[in-house]
Amino acid sequence: MGKFRDLTLKRKLFSSLVIFVIIPLLIAGGCFSIWINHIDKKSSCESGIIILKEVHKDVDKIFYDVEDVTSKLKINSWMQKILLGTATKKDYWELKEWYDSTTRNKEYFSALCLSMDGKIIYQRGKVLHTENKEYIEQMEQAEGKSFWSQPYILDLFPLYKEDKKETVVTYYNGIHPQEGVNAVLSISVPEEELCAAYQPYLNQNSWESFLMDGDGNIMSATNKEELGQTYSRYERIRDKLVGNQGYFETTIENKNMTVLYTKSNRNGWYLVNEVPTKEILRSNTLYVYLMVLAVSLCVTFGFIFAKVQERFIIRPLDKLLGEMKKLKKGQFDIELVNNSRDEIGTISSEFVQVSKRLEELIQEVYISKIYSQEAELQLLTSQINPHFLYNTLDSIHWLAVKEKDYDVAEQLEALSDIFRHVLSRGKEMVTIEEEVNHLKNYMFIMNSRYKNRAKMRIEMEQGLKYFKIPKLILQPLVENAMLHGLEPKIEGGTIEVWIQREDELLTIIVRDNGVGTDEEKIREKLADAQEEHNVFALKNLDQRIKLKYGKEYGLYFKSRTGVGTEVRVTMPMQGEGINENLDYR
Repeated sequence: MGKFRDLTLKRKLFSSLVIFVIIPLLIAGGCFSIWINHIDKKSSCESGIIILKEVHKDVDKIFYDVEDVTSKLKINSWMQKILLGTATKKDYWELKEWYDSTTRNKEYFSALCLSMDGKIIYQRGKVLHTENKEYIEQMEQAEGKSFWSQPYILDLFPLYKEDKKETVVTYYNGIHPQEGVNAVLSISVPEEELCAAYQPYLNQNSWESFLMDGDGNIMSATNKEELGQTYSRYERIRDKLVGNQGYFETTIENKNMTVLYTKSNRNGWYLVNEVPTKEILRSNTLYVYLMVLAVSLCVTFGFIFAKVQERFIIRPLDKLLGEMKKLKKGQFDIELVNNSRDEIGTISSEFVQVSKRLEELIQEVYISKIYSQEAELQLLTSQINPHFLYNTLDSIHWLAVKEKDYDVAEQLEALSDIFRHVLSRGKEMVTIEEEVNHLKNYMFIMNSRYKNRAKMRIEMEQGLKYFKIPKLILQPLVENAMLHGLEPKIEGGTIEVWIQREDELLTIIVRDNGVGTDEEKIREKLADAQEEHNVFALKNLDQRIKLKYGKEYGLYFKSRTGVGTEVRVTMPMQGEGINENLDYR
């Protein structure tokens, strides 16, 4: 749970979508599909059983008709006379007429045969019967009980030239018109007629359909090669043939099959329909497709919902967070545009207002501090008696000259000029020439301290010496170059000061070949509202110029470690110069 709490809003949203929407949808869709498969399969099988029962009734009707005609023939007077040998031609004709009228339009009556003492004494139909000793013996063993033979082949009469042989199933029945007279009456039914009674009505994609007796012998089948044989899978499925109807699944030649069956109450035979399970479920395919489509649509709309949330909630929050980080670094250039009127838009608008107000407060505090420092400086200078200071330094200077300590005398003279420039009778603006002279005095004292390790070169464009700039601009720039650029460098270096005019702007460039520094870090410190000791002088200078002339002016810093540093200051031209060409070196 802790890891989830630490995720980003975007990851939380998509994780929640997957865990609480997509996965449950897939599970529910899968379970529903399984349930639909089960219900649809059960419904399809039950429908198949109903059809199979109705078809089986048609098959049973054939058996009933054959057995009914046989029963009527057994007691027929003309048949009795033929058996007793007392029949006339008229009796034969009457029997023929009765049989033909009874079996008219019933194609499943293929042939009638009457035999006695192993000889055929009467037959009617298109099949040419021959003596079948196997079934005669079976009839004798059955002691006159009737039975159906397995399928076998009989020849046709020459009249039926289209087929020379026909597979039939024959119903055998014993006749005993009087003591000592034993005859066999048989009626043959074409196997094709039995097959035609059930095949058209069963599943057209069936693997196999057949009629099987109680011992597993195939009496009729769509696959004619299995006629007369014992069903090869009978032993395996016998225990599953429970009751008068049902269905079960099994494997046939490595294929999943659903076996539907019904049992005849008349003779105990089974009508079996083997159907590939996938065909049973074919009607369910539409439901599965609809389920997949529904789940896919839900998932799609879920992702669309997530993208909408990401677009209108998460992305604005990410942008707001980014701007907060910028504000944390002291960068007030907030770029946050959100025109929406919802909570996110309100927060963004309020944040922009807060950042602007914060910048104003920081500026007010900083300006107040600058003014306080300047006030302290004004107070200090007002408390100093310039004449007393100058006279004292002048006395010390001439004392050093008297003692022939000329180095001290020169430094005291330079220091006196520095104090005179700093105090400047309270003036805030001085000429560029005065700033340059002040810088020379400062560098004279600094080189005495650092034993001439720093060389300075000053180049000023002609006509600029009498233009005015704020007091103490050049000296902090050169001091920064000395302390942070050249002092760490053992062999020292050079400081170049360029004062030039660019259109209506005055540009001051201070460049050194010192140790350099990390440019990005210095820029971040200059932009930071907090005070930093090592950049305070530059920041203070930048703020003084911006306060006086505007935010578009000020200081630009550029440095490269091991190469050096360049500081550029820009401000408006102020005052009047004269046409001259001075070059300070």
